[in-house]
Amino acid sequence: SYELCGGTHVPATAEIGQFLFVSEGSVSAGVRRVEALTGFGARDYTLKQLQRLSQIAGALSTTTDQVEQRVHALQDELTQTRKQAAALQREVAKSRFDALIAGADQVNGKRALVALIDEVPADTLREMGDWFRNAVSSGVMVLGMVSAGKPQLVVAVTDDLTKNGIKAGDLIKEIAAVVGGGGGGRPTMAQAGGKDAAKLPEALDHARALIAAL
Repeated sequence: SYELCGGTHVPATAEIGQFLFVSEGSVSAGVRRVEALTGFGARDYTLKQLQRLSQIAGALSTTTDQVEQRVHALQDELTQTRKQAAALQREVAKSRFDALIAGADQVNGKRALVALIDEVPADTLREMGDWFRNAVSSGVMVLGMVSAGKPQLVVAVTDDLTKNGIKAGDLIKEIAAVVGGGGGGRPTMAQAGGKDAAKLPEALDHARALIAAL
């Protein structure tokens, strides 16, 4: 057992009345601090919490004893909505990507897709590399976007070109350097971040020059 002493002594615990722990945390290594309310303070705290619970129940259009079930139901709805939104966002990204593929340049016998795109989730950006490699028999893709104010780049290279020594990791190192970043990946796919989003168009221009020189 542990003795908890707050510095105030009473002849009997009945004088303390209601006792509620309200917080617990670490003060230093091996030392923890607990805080509690007693007596009228504990009573007032309980009443305020009950009032808050009632307000929350009202906002959720349910009763206080059904708040937990209502919250779980809303969480499930939110999860499904997020999944649907992600699926829709992916469909829109795929549609826009198909249009980019259709307009890709032909450079020295290979397709070259270099473009600045709207922000998409990181996994969708990587998936675009697979879309490119599945759609093109020989080519290089370089896409750039701005996410949370930072530039992001992805490079994809088809298998035939990687066998000839053209590797996505090598290309992205040069391209990402323009935006003050770096990255890497597989010979067929590489991703990088940077610091200066304003230089992203310059980085894409550099990518076009690199592809033209391959």
